[in-house]
Parts: sequence; structure tokens; C-alpha cells
Amino acid sequence: MTYSLALYQSLERSAPKTAITKFRSSAAVARDVKAFKEQVANVKTTDDLFKNRRLMSFVLTGYGLEGELNSIGRIKGVMMSDLSKPTSIANILKDRRYREIAGDLQMFRTGLETLKKSGTVDKLVDRYVSAQYE
Repeated sequence: MTYSLALYQSLERSAPKTAITKFRSSAAVARDVKAFKEQVANVKTTDDLFKNRRLMSFVLTGYGLEGELNSIGRIKGVMMSDLSKPTSIANILKDRRYREIAGDLQMFRTGLETLKKSGTVDKLVDRYVSAQYE
């Protein structure tokens, strides 16, 4: 009986990981991830990023902000926010996701440098896959 319970619990813990791994390798998700990685590597300026609807959709989806795709002016203000200033747009808006995206990408300080780092790209891919899976 104890063995059965332990087996069930281990399967229950591993099943979501298996499912998300399968989902990640699906054709549509793999295509989106590949396109994101290629396009983010070729972005030259922050304005290029904000003008690229597909890139912005990918990034915003990872933060659960895909509904903001038509409000690029606000998102630009959020992503370029200096979080050390209480009056910055990301700090004024109540939703924590705005502070999270501004803090993770640090565009106020580094421009596109943080976004183009492999660690940041991997984190964005993981967030995107999780959001799409959910």
C-alpha cells in the first residue's frame, strides 16, 4: 500500500513536467521560440523591439500581458521605467507584472543588452511556454 502511494505521488509530480516538455516541443511552440530567438538577436534599437509586433507578443505573453499588445505606448513606458523612482510608470501602475517586466529586462539601464543575454532569452522562453501551456 505504501509503495503504491509513493508511486502515485511521484507520477503526479512528474506528469506536469512531462506534459510541458511535450508541449514545448510541439511544432507551433517550437516555431514561435525559434522565431523569437532569431528576431531578438537581430533587434538593433529599443524602437525596433517595440515596432516588432511578433516579438512584443512573445515577451508580453510571458508576463501575462498579451492584452497590452495594442497599448505599446504604455508598455514602452513600463519597460523603460526606472524602478528606483516611485513616480515611474511601472511603479505607479498597481499590477506587479509591470514592475516584474521592467525589473527583469532593465531596459532603462541597459537598453537591449539584458534582453539579448542568453539567460534572459531562456527565461523569456520558459515564461512564454508556461503561459501558453496554462
